[in-house]
Amino acid sequence: MIVVAVGGIIDGALYGLFPLYAGARGMSDTQATVLLSYLGLGGMALQFPVGWMADRVGLGLTVIVCAMTSTLSLVTFALATPMTWLFPASGLVVGGMNSARSSHLVCTPLRAARRLCS
Repeated sequence: MIVVAVGGIIDGALYGLFPLYAGARGMSDTQATVLLSYLGLGGMALQFPVGWMADRVGLGLTVIVCAMTSTLSLVTFALATPMTWLFPASGLVVGGMNSARSSHLVCTPLRAARRLCS
């Protein structure tokens, strides 16, 4: 439960503080809203591919790939200018990897419990 609570706090900080970050980067309110939407869409769109990968190659490798992809996309997100295609594209990936992290935190104890019960 603690891990899920920490994940919720991180998500709350992301969505709560992102408008301040966007304003400091010179983005309009509309651009900040669209980018927050990309973060959410990335979470929805990449949920299935990350789950599929975890089922096929294992959870450990999936977590490593997601962590590396998340790090790369966050660096790209920080260095990209707000008006280029790279900014929303990295927002999609960041949202997807954030979603993958949340799924991993929730599903790992469930998978362990299923193994114990069967």
